[in-house]
Amino acid sequence: MDCDLPRLRHAKDVEFRQTVEQRCQEDAFLAANALLQFWKYFDVSGAEFEGLEARVATAESVRRGQLNTRYESVAALLQKVRRMALGSLKGATDLEESLRSVIRNKPVDELAWDFMPEEVEGVRVTDVNAAFARLIDLEEQARKLLDEGKAALATRIAELFASGDINDGERQTLQKLLDSDDLATLSDWVAMFAPAKQDDQF
Repeated sequence: MDCDLPRLRHAKDVEFRQTVEQRCQEDAFLAANALLQFWKYFDVSGAEFEGLEARVATAESVRRGQLNTRYESVAALLQKVRRMALGSLKGATDLEESLRSVIRNKPVDELAWDFMPEEVEGVRVTDVNAAFARLIDLEEQARKLLDEGKAALATRIAELFASGDINDGERQTLQKLLDSDDLATLSDWVAMFAPAKQDDQF
């Protein structure tokens, strides 16, 4: 980039703009910013370059905002999994460590690549895509643990109702907690109902 290179032959400004736009649509902002550094070799005017640069910056800002929202959602889900002690302690810790490796609020050129390695697919380089892929994977793992915990609590509610430890109204209340994923509260209530029966027997 610092050498005095000859202008590329047959390079068209239209093709250049279309390529940068395509990278934006792919969320490949690292590639888009890399292309922009060569704008002078593609018959692109200064004004056009500034417009493209603003376009890339705006698109990246929007996607990082969406990434941040998704991150917070996954973080809340992982906290619920940890609070409920679903799965092993090491498993929950590993999930949280993997979540912390996702860098959300920094521009592409400031990212720590050892934390969030980029993926090269053909001529494309994914950046925000890699972060979204990781969040989706973490969400799926956490949701699986949560679903397993819900299934176990649903079975316990059915057992308490069948044994007469809870009446139908109480069963419906517990079911609402289950449906709303309020498993911490539900777990406390389930634990309360079972020991009460055992205390009466002694």
